[in-house]
Amino acid sequence: MGLAWLAIEAQAPVYIDDYPSQPRAHPLYLQEGLSSVALIPLTDPTSGNTIVLVASKVRENRGWATWEKQLFDAARISVSNAMQRQNHLHQMETAALKDALTGLGNRRAFEEDLKGEHARARRHQSNQQRTSCPK
Repeated sequence: MGLAWLAIEAQAPVYIDDYPSQPRAHPLYLQEGLSSVALIPLTDPTSGNTIVLVASKVRENRGWATWEKQLFDAARISVSNAMQRQNHLHQMETAALKDALTGLGNRRAFEEDLKGEHARARRHQSNQQRTSCPK
């Protein structure tokens, strides 16, 4: 299991100041001089899906300062809020296009579909005109 799982399971940032001393250290990363790793879980509060932001330091640049950890924490909160906002916007958009009782598309959804189909038909018609040979 990779190091990212540590952050996913803990649902908290994991800071590894001395990467080369880790038993899970990957030889290729060691060869490239990886010295420290930060693993920041970004969890969508609505769906529960998690992605992990990975930051690294190389060579003699080792360890994580308090201000760096605070920066990552602020980024984690900002991204989490943005993900939650995006989900709410998607839910609102869906609610605006469907009847709450039946779940079927409403008039607004019909008009949006009609606009899309009209645009597609116009594109299709113009493509036919360009490909047809004049007589």
